[in-house]
Amino acid sequence: ARACVSLRASSPVAKVGGRPIVFRGHVRSPGAEMPRQGIPVQLQFRLPGLRWSEFRTVQTDGRGFFRYPYRFADDDSRGVRFRFRAFVAARAGWPFEPAGSPPVEVRGR
Repeated sequence: ARACVSLRASSPVAKVGGRPIVFRGHVRSPGAEMPRQGIPVQLQFRLPGLRWSEFRTVQTDGRGFFRYPYRFADDDSRGVRFRFRAFVAARAGWPFEPAGSPPVEVRGR
């Protein structure tokens, strides 16, 4: 079975050097209890024509929720449309196959 993973961004536009975009999400595990210490979630990004790349791993809380503020600091991000997703890999003691959230888009400006 697959876990259900969701991801939201606080804004579809990120100003380089401005306030951080806050990524929030949730991992649901139908039919299984979330470990009290939570589970690791990879935050990944993708540019057109490239593969998914991990940029941070965060831990969910015991209810499966996670949050991560990310500040766009690279001038090369201006005008670029990034796709982000949350991904949960297979791991010992977790009875689910790897699963990713639907992607969300954020444009740098």
